[in-house]
Amino acid sequence: MIFGYLVRGVISDEDIKKYCLLADECKDILEKARVNYALSFRSINKILKVARTIADINGNELITKNDLLKSLNFRRR
Repeated sequence: MIFGYLVRGVISDEDIKKYCLLADECKDILEKARVNYALSFRSINKILKVARTIADINGNELITKNDLLKSLNFRRR
């Protein structure tokens, strides 16, 4: 686990870049989601934080494709 439960909600933008590392296949998926859903920088950061939580629960060091897709499914539309 990268962060404690209470800290994760207030993680800075710099820490998101540092700790929310994506597997190679995820970068394209996130870019397509950004374009298709017109995601803001803030929305992308929220998605990455949720994906990091899912990756931690699954015991993954990197955010995998499944972690990212689950995170995108939780996003409000």
